[in-house]
Amino acid sequence: GFRPGGLSRVMRQKAQLACALVPPAAVLVLDEPVVGLDPPSQTLLHQLLVEAKQAGTAILLTTHQMAFADGLADRGVLLQDGTVADDGPWAQVRERAERRGWH
Repeated sequence: GFRPGGLSRVMRQKAQLACALVPPAAVLVLDEPVVGLDPPSQTLLHQLLVEAKQAGTAILLTTHQMAFADGLADRGVLLQDGTVADDGPWAQVRERAERRGWH
């Protein structure tokens, strides 16, 4: 039979994301969901998360790729060395981060 343990790390991640997105959920908690995903998979995941958000799902997301949060985040918290460096509405946090040279 099929065993998920036989999959590569990236394929396990894709399988876990698929399982998380199949049932309707009130809240999705995603920790670095794009790590290891190829660009088409990242785009598809972003689209699915936008659709989930539009359907009323709350999404708590951690990512080092600020561009991935665009269109998803209403609010943002930036951490630097484990300390809150900025927080607030996403557009404002993103703008301030770009001025600091963070991408």
